[in-house]
Amino acid sequence: MKGTIIEINSRKKKLEGLATIALIALVIAVILLYVMLLRKLEIFQDTFLTTIVNHIKSNLKIFNLLGSFYVALLGGLFFIFVPMEAYYLNALRFNPTLILYIVFIIGILFSYSLDYIIGLRLSKAARKIISPKKFYSIKSYINKYGKLAIFLASAIPFFPSQQVTFILGVFRYNKTRLFVLTMAGQLLKFGALALFFGSMLK
Repeated sequence: MKGTIIEINSRKKKLEGLATIALIALVIAVILLYVMLLRKLEIFQDTFLTTIVNHIKSNLKIFNLLGSFYVALLGGLFFIFVPMEAYYLNALRFNPTLILYIVFIIGILFSYSLDYIIGLRLSKAARKIISPKKFYSIKSYINKYGKLAIFLASAIPFFPSQQVTFILGVFRYNKTRLFVLTMAGQLLKFGALALFFGSMLK
């Protein structure tokens, strides 16, 4: 029958999808646990990973261009919360505006690309959890009404645009359209924040 979607082995597919997502969530949880707690233990001292973490932290603290790049690169990931806009405003006090602006945009381009790729890789797992009918109805809604929402999610400060990019990767949203809308919003947002900061100094 036209318009009918038949589900085959739906229970098995859902279990496989949940297992895949649970495994990825576990890996992310272990990484976050290490960064927040385990790296302070003596057994983890003087390791290569600890050296990298300390290097990143030392640059973040002084708000230099490298620290700003790390914030955009890591804060742009959908599973790490970093108030990028607040850091950017403070970093404007110590760096040339145009160079800092470019550094942030480059970092965001890398991290948001990774968000989309991870979402894309999880697309099959998501389809196993969500019923085909619901999956395609959501995808249809995104394709029809999502352009303004995608732009606003990136243009408005502190909106979860990282998670939006990840979710759109799951639904295999057109990547060219997504990145045009997302980067347009990010360019506008960080440009406006730079102008706001400049006006506060006058």
